Amino acid sequence: MKIVERHESPDRALTLLVSELDGDITIGFEGLPWHTHADLEAARTGRPRVLAVRELVDSILQDRQVIAVATINRQICAAWPTEALSPDPFQPADETLTFRRWSGAVASVARP
Repeated sequence: MKIVERHESPDRALTLLVSELDGDITIGFEGLPWHTHADLEAARTGRPRVLAVRELVDSILQDRQVIAVATINRQICAAWPTEALSPDPFQPADETLTFRRWSGAVASVARP
């Protein structure tokens, strides 16, 4: 897999990667499970693949996109872009969900 772009958040909590393998472009946070594909973003937005990827990456990096960050014992276990600033009804009791911006600005905190 070839890393096309690598961006580290100002607080160094998250690293956003854009990767390519055999023409499949993925966007995700390094070491965390969530990711999406250029084809899915293109279908979701109605934009060409390259433009859809650029728009998602820019919306994250320019603080327009809220990022949900799940932590257990202060360790990040998951992160994903979200529109919903509400707790997950299936959130484990020991998990804290923080809604933040790329800059590190906190939008909201949800605890079960």
